[in-house]
Amino acid sequence: MKTCTVCKETKPLDKFYASQLNKAGTKRDGDGRRAQCIECCIKKEIARREQWTDDQKRKRNRLQRGYIRKWEKRHPFSTKVRRLNARAKRLGVSGRVRYSELVAVWNRHDGKCWVCGFPATEIDHYRPVNRKSGGTNTADNILPICRECNQKRSHLWHGEVDHQGGDLTMATTTKRANRARLNALLGSFRDTPDDLVFWSFRYFLGRMTIHTCCFADDLARAWPHLDKRVAGAIRQELEDAFRKDDKRRADAKGYSPYYLPMGRYHHRAAWEHVRRAYIEQGGKA
Repeated sequence: MKTCTVCKETKPLDKFYASQLNKAGTKRDGDGRRAQCIECCIKKEIARREQWTDDQKRKRNRLQRGYIRKWEKRHPFSTKVRRLNARAKRLGVSGRVRYSELVAVWNRHDGKCWVCGFPATEIDHYRPVNRKSGGTNTADNILPICRECNQKRSHLWHGEVDHQGGDLTMATTTKRANRARLNALLGSFRDTPDDLVFWSFRYFLGRMTIHTCCFADDLARAWPHLDKRVAGAIRQELEDAFRKDDKRRADAKGYSPYYLPMGRYHHRAAWEHVRRAYIEQGGKA
């Protein structure tokens, strides 16, 4: 038992905070407890914070967010468990995932996405935790997944058709093919000025700005001087974009000028200049 120096009440030792360590860091002074009880310490801290200015409050919040980000970076699995259980509680879903269970599931899949096989970044409920699917927040219902597949899957089961009319299995196959083609391109490039032209092309393709039209016009004029390897890669990427754009424009329900692979009509017309340039050089459209 110990008497608080502020409220003068006698309370058990567990009602007092532990005192600070001595300079050597080996033991705590006295009985190892502060002179003020926990309740009085909290009241004192509340009164102190009420006197803070707005700048002090903003600084405190900024520092606190920084501490949280650093902690989450050092403890990724703890963060995933906390967010997983918090979301399940918010949705009223039964079950609770433990830290050891999540680590076991992650290691069992070697940290790979269960959909596409690429490195995972998130945890997914195999049976979604919504009213339609009725999934539970338990260890036998969680799997590692990458962010791209998780967003594509949304609230659906594996193999179901998504809201855009695409199948998740087909999307996974397309993702693997695109990743393989990109790796092949990276392996063939040699950091030349023409390679910079290719990456600039990939940056502007699909963007709806006046700079896109300017770049496409310049690319059409410079086409005869491009390296054959880079020109072939650009031609392949551009033809794929034309096919996707034609398909999207043909679909009346899915048409939207803000979600077209090649942008608005004047952006597509600028890329048509590039298309005519390589057709005149003997390329096939």
